[in-house]
Amino acid sequence: MATLPPPAVEGEEKSTNSVYVAPAWKMTWWRFRKHKLALLCLYIFGLISLIALMPDFFSTQDPYASAARRAFIPPQSITMLHEGRLTWPFAYGVTGQRNPVTLRMEWTIDESQRYPLRL
Repeated sequence: MATLPPPAVEGEEKSTNSVYVAPAWKMTWWRFRKHKLALLCLYIFGLISLIALMPDFFSTQDPYASAARRAFIPPQSITMLHEGRLTWPFAYGVTGQRNPVTLRMEWTIDESQRYPLRL
């Protein structure tokens, strides 16, 4: 005797038939939604795109502020020892004077000024 297939649930039949009539972009989206890492990357990409479209809203500093006098200061070293004691990382201040003979800026470290480093 032949067995009859179980009766189909109405919602189940509709979902299986929708695969046959769904456009390619919808089937791609269904497949894409199953990939968790791809969804995470999509959200990150969307956030980066949003920030790129509205940079003035997300900026933390004035884009027109300039420190042109300090543009060519040579790199400074990060120091953790002050007067022989271990301290929070900092950088010493820098003062500049123009050499009257060569007309070049000469920068010297000013150990009286300390600037703590922050994130």
